[in-house]
Amino acid sequence: MTTQTKTLSIVIPVFNEEKRIRESLIELRSYLDAEEIEAEVVVVDDGSNDKTMSILREFSDYIRILPAPENRGKGHAVKRGVLSAKGEIILFMDADLATPLAEIKEFLKFSELTNYNYDIMIGSRFLRGRSVRRDSVRNFLGHLFKRVTNLLLPLAISDSQCGFKLFKKECAVDIFRRTRIERWAFDMEALFLADRLDYKVIEIPVAWQEMSGSHVHLVRDGFRMIIDLLAINFYGLTQPRYLRPLKSKPVVKPIPRIVTPSVRLSKNSTIRPEMMAKPAYQVIENRKEL
Repeated sequence: MTTQTKTLSIVIPVFNEEKRIRESLIELRSYLDAEEIEAEVVVVDDGSNDKTMSILREFSDYIRILPAPENRGKGHAVKRGVLSAKGEIILFMDADLATPLAEIKEFLKFSELTNYNYDIMIGSRFLRGRSVRRDSVRNFLGHLFKRVTNLLLPLAISDSQCGFKLFKKECAVDIFRRTRIERWAFDMEALFLADRLDYKVIEIPVAWQEMSGSHVHLVRDGFRMIIDLLAINFYGLTQPRYLRPLKSKPVVKPIPRIVTPSVRLSKNSTIRPEMMAKPAYQVIENRKEL
């Protein structure tokens, strides 16, 4: 049983997922019941033109469905789901369950352990501590893309594209009300905004298994993502309202960085090393120098 002091919403974007969405929802329901995790499940259909919607209606007593008349992109679908979610913490995850459902419990446990000290928790496939199975070509291209994105949009994040992220609701609403990227680079935009708005971010290693049926076209979508990253930089440099805080935040003075063999902590962290358990967590505190 999982200790749960805050309400949870799970947002799942889908597009033409008729081949696996039924099995994924059955597995999710069984997992949440077995672990006694209470959650609102919001499934956002991004204009599917197959049987996805009819399958989703089979679960209408269990999920909340947000349909769309046309395909606008994963970023737009996630934004709709996040802004409509009712939980105090919001997790968005992919429909293929490439990240095992057991990671939900791990994220909730860590949130409880740290007294919800972090605004955003990011699943990472590149940190040590979990099993990651990925095609060698896609793995190479993934590392290459990470290098390119770090040049265009420097962020202290090892894996911006893993589809498993947890937000506090206030933080999620603040960020996704601002986002403009509607397709694959939306993760990078959300993390860029989190960095500029001084939200506290932590990366946690997650297990991951590559699934067939991806809608990502490596060349075409990779090019689009580069264009979107340039657009994010443009918004940040030329449009003040894009980054203007919606309300004031308390000033937090930095404390010295602490390094242990299994834990990397950054300034402002309130976690004590003895609180940490395997696997190791990489904490990225993205407040600017005061």
